[in-house]
Amino acid sequence: MILQKPGFFKKPGFSEAAPMTEVTLENLWLEPLLADQVEREVPVEHFPYVIGRHPSCDYRIEHPYVSRRHCQLMLFRDQLWIQDLASLNGTFVNGRRVINGYPLHNGDLVSICFHLFRVNVHRTAAIPPEERDLEYPRSAVRHREEVHQT
Repeated sequence: MILQKPGFFKKPGFSEAAPMTEVTLENLWLEPLLADQVEREVPVEHFPYVIGRHPSCDYRIEHPYVSRRHCQLMLFRDQLWIQDLASLNGTFVNGRRVINGYPLHNGDLVSICFHLFRVNVHRTAAIPPEERDLEYPRSAVRHREEVHQT
C-alpha cells in the first residue's frame, strides 16, 4: 500500500515556522561496528528538515542507496509530516511507502533505505492561531477574525 496525500504541501496555510513541538528521530540502525559513529538520537531543530546524502542536508546518510535529497520533515498546523522528495528507493512509514506527504505520530517507524528511525514527538504549550498562521500578514489574520465575528 502506498501512503499519499496528493498536493498536500501546496495548500495554503503551510508555514515553515515551527510551533512549540520537540521532535527527535531515534536511530534504530546501529551495527555493532558503527555504533560509536552513528548518532543514537537525532534532534530535529527546524522545519523543513531535509534528510539525504548531499552535504547541504540537515541530516546526512552516507549510503549509495540514499538519494541526495531523500525526504524532509515538515510541520503543518501543529502536525508533523514526512514528504518523500522523489527518491529512487523510497521513504517508508511503518512499512508502507510514502509518496508526497504523510502525517507522522509518536512511535512511528520511518525507513530510509536500510536506516530505521523511531519518531519521538513531544508537544509543549499550544500556539494561538494568530501566531500559528504566520504565512498571513497580521492585518489579514485580524481581518479574517473580524469577518467571522460579524
